[in-house]
Amino acid sequence: MTVLCVVNDDDLGREVFGAGQQAATALGTRTVVAAVRGERPNAEFGLEIVTLPEHQDEADAVLDLSIETKAALIVVGVRRRSPVGKFLLGSAAQRIILEAEVPVLTVKEPLHG
Repeated sequence: MTVLCVVNDDDLGREVFGAGQQAATALGTRTVVAAVRGERPNAEFGLEIVTLPEHQDEADAVLDLSIETKAALIVVGVRRRSPVGKFLLGSAAQRIILEAEVPVLTVKEPLHG
């Protein structure tokens, strides 16, 4: 059993990792970090880092990894998007939330200003 954290190497990624660490501690399990393509998470993210494959859809890769790692929880960051952006681009986080077989914890991007 694991807590799977999907991170970028940015402030939101650090928030996701922190929430995942807290959840893993509460569940008494380990954390697995899934690095989004092209990202190289800092060493601060922990020891077990898996880079999502480039040839696979990001949401599918996370869902597959959640099964491989026997995830009890998936933690993802969400950013605000305009209605047009939602319509045109879709969202990997949205697909993960809707299609995951385990609970998904979302961490919102902090408001600026």
